[in-house]
Amino acid sequence: MAYAYVSSGENSANSATITYSPTAGNLVIWLSKTSIGGGTPTVTGVVDNLGNPLAQGIATYNATSGPWLTAFYLSNCASGITSFTATFNGGTPSSTNIAVAEYSGIATSSPLVVAGHAEQTTPGTGTDAVTSGNFNVTSQPALVFGHQCLTNGNSTTTDTPGTGFTQRRNTNNFWQLEDKRVTATGNTAVTGTTSNATFSFSSQMLAFAEFTNTAYTLTAEQGSYALNGQAAALKHGKTLVAGYGTYSLVGSEAQIDLSLVAAAGSFALNGQSAGLRQARFMPAGFGTYNLTGQNVALIANIASAGGKVGSLIGAGVLSFAP
Repeated sequence: MAYAYVSSGENSANSATITYSPTAGNLVIWLSKTSIGGGTPTVTGVVDNLGNPLAQGIATYNATSGPWLTAFYLSNCASGITSFTATFNGGTPSSTNIAVAEYSGIATSSPLVVAGHAEQTTPGTGTDAVTSGNFNVTSQPALVFGHQCLTNGNSTTTDTPGTGFTQRRNTNNFWQLEDKRVTATGNTAVTGTTSNATFSFSSQMLAFAEFTNTAYTLTAEQGSYALNGQAAALKHGKTLVAGYGTYSLVGSEAQIDLSLVAAAGSFALNGQSAGLRQARFMPAGFGTYNLTGQNVALIANIASAGGKVGSLIGAGVLSFAP
């Protein structure tokens, strides 16, 4: 499954804390741009409000004009995160810009493939002239994330993302966040284009591996399994057992997430984006589970026994507490 950009956020004033609530399991990339004054602008650490530390991706310093660019990340985010707070060496700088970008579909363990950067003095206005330089992305498919910053001048410039990149944020004097997907290993660079030939730039590139399904046991005793249609998937499901029954996923992006058990019954998912998400144990005793229609979902733990039928037909979401 290809990664998906979810959203981004930015801090207010010069606060070292940014308020943001990611979806559990997703990747958050934390980014800062700081300048000298009021404290040394190096970031010594970032934690979420639950106390989970973020891993540092890259930190770079422009010796000419002083700004630091720093990138931290947190993969497989926990539920209940509402903010991220940075600690600066020597105190919070006088100018502190913090942003986050959230992505789904990224590997939940050790996702960072490679990180690198380049400092450029007046790279010019040519297409993709603002660049991090090439770095070898050794895992594919991958998210290539770009973090670019103007290091001198002012905001009188028109800035565009690099070829093949999608711009996710561009604020505060060419402070640009962008991304693209690569499906082959090899050298890749973050690029951008500016309209002012006299400006200098700092560019960071971080590549993150997408989540890839791992083969698990799928058992249908005296029954059958069928996945039909575009992007039908059994995701993260460690054990899927249908005793004397049938599993069937039909349609675009039908999916079963995490472990799922149906004893002496059957499961059917039909339609676009139907999903059984995070359902760890779903016994259907001599009964049937059925999801039919567009964007229907069973979320969290579901239990049904004694031949009861769990059914969702049409658009909508049925949520159950874990």
